[in-house]
Amino acid sequence: MKVASPLGLFYRSRSTASDDSRYYYHKIYRYKNEKEERRYKEAINELRNSERNTIRIDFAELFSYSSTLASAVELQFYRYRISYFICLKSAALDVCNDEAEKQRLLRKEIHVSFNNLGHKLRFVLLFHF
Repeated sequence: MKVASPLGLFYRSRSTASDDSRYYYHKIYRYKNEKEERRYKEAINELRNSERNTIRIDFAELFSYSSTLASAVELQFYRYRISYFICLKSAALDVCNDEAEKQRLLRKEIHVSFNNLGHKLRFVLLFHF
């Protein structure tokens, strides 16, 4: 899937943006490191713990994996952020077997943190918040 220019994405429907974010989430979830292990699978599993509510993603690693995905995060983060959170929550629910734990996860806020950002990008995100 190719990401269009920011203006092109501005005019797309909300459902398309949601579909795009699910696609991007699955790319993050399936990302494998050099040992062929899923890099963020364990982090998603840890979201079930009551003290964990943030998944940390290395932006430089993300960019080396998929520049299209990194560009979507960089240019359209605020557009997709709610969908990212919903997708991460549904992934955490998928690995959960206990019904009481699922109910607790439904009420829990889940966040995404991108580490290892460039200085320019950090500056842009700071002033858009």
